[in-house]
Amino acid sequence: GARIVPMGDHHPEAIDWALAGIGLAAGLGGIAIGWLIFSKDASTQQLRDRVEVPLLYPLLRAKYYMDHLAWGIVNFIKGPAARLVNWTNTYVIDGILNAAGGLAMLLGRFVYGGLDQRGVDMVFNGISAATDMAGDSMRKLQTGKVQQYATGFVLGALVLALAIAVFR
Repeated sequence: GARIVPMGDHHPEAIDWALAGIGLAAGLGGIAIGWLIFSKDASTQQLRDRVEVPLLYPLLRAKYYMDHLAWGIVNFIKGPAARLVNWTNTYVIDGILNAAGGLAMLLGRFVYGGLDQRGVDMVFNGISAATDMAGDSMRKLQTGKVQQYATGFVLGALVLALAIAVFR
């Protein structure tokens, strides 16, 4: 297995001042050497910056011609890609949407014409007609003559008493 070695606590007195001094001296020395080399030619630096390596600088300035390549690929592909997307939209997506719309229209006609008009409305129209006929029949019984009402009451009571006696 792997052995874990504890790092221990940090103690400020553990800094190696000699090693830190050498590192600092090396850094400052590098800065001083760079200043000595380049500071005396500062007036000619702009002139030297205009010097171009014949093949390298144009290649770098044009960013390795990656933009030209990308635009060439885009210009080559955009026409066929646009035509493919348009064809897909026109024939695939529109075809699916038109088929779904046609199916929804057929289902709507079936539900309205078949189920609603011939089913639901027929039931309610039949109930309405039966209620109308029952009302017409009952209207004939409503004559306003008390003697007819009394006769109907007595006959109904007799039929009820007879039914109770028979089915008891």
